[in-house]
Amino acid sequence: MRLKENNWDIDLEFGHKWERVIKKVFSSKEKSCEVKAERGLWHKTGNFVIEIRHNGKPSGLSTTNAHWWCHCFIKDSGEMAFTILFKVEDLRNIIRKRHEKGWLRTTMGGDGMNSELAIIPLSEAQIDRSWWK
Repeated sequence: MRLKENNWDIDLEFGHKWERVIKKVFSSKEKSCEVKAERGLWHKTGNFVIEIRHNGKPSGLSTTNAHWWCHCFIKDSGEMAFTILFKVEDLRNIIRKRHEKGWLRTTMGGDGMNSELAIIPLSEAQIDRSWWK
């Protein structure tokens, strides 16, 4: 089995591209926004993932000081399918409530598989998957 090569520089530019797109939407300097672009299995599973720990330490959503969390969903073609904008505190509450009810699932991912990712159903964001195809 061949391990995925570390493409952090490509992933960084990929992330920066979508960050620039979304930043154009915001004109207020008073509120900050964390921008994440997700490609992969979201269109098949109906789930998205949020980083909550890296190397066992809080990271991502757990540590951001941003007011908004913008999650971009990217098609295999590289085009954006849609974006969901959450208040950070609302997204934290989704994860907290899922954990309290015993419904929170996590997986390891990211470069080196060092990030713990909370798996969140898109239904939590009230998204209808029927038009994705």
